Amino acid sequence: MATLTTEQRLAISAAIQRELSRRNVEIPVGANGVDYLVQVVDDQQEAAEIAVIGGLPNGPGKSWLLNNAEIGREIIVFVESKRLELL
Repeated sequence: MATLTTEQRLAISAAIQRELSRRNVEIPVGANGVDYLVQVVDDQQEAAEIAVIGGLPNGPGKSWLLNNAEIGREIIVFVESKRLELL
């Protein structure tokens, strides 16, 4: 799995700031703080993905996900979206 590039992180940070501004949500940490939050969340997501895949028992499922990282991410995102719907 790979983290986002610096350019991707900055683009996400800018998009977050635009969305929160559109919704009139005050951001108490400033632009650099939002950039940092995006970096930390991305790094933590990377660690979580590694932990999920690493925690699987050895076998064809784990091998398949290791060789198809994009599918592994899709599964993680799908499960996370369903969890959010239930919370």
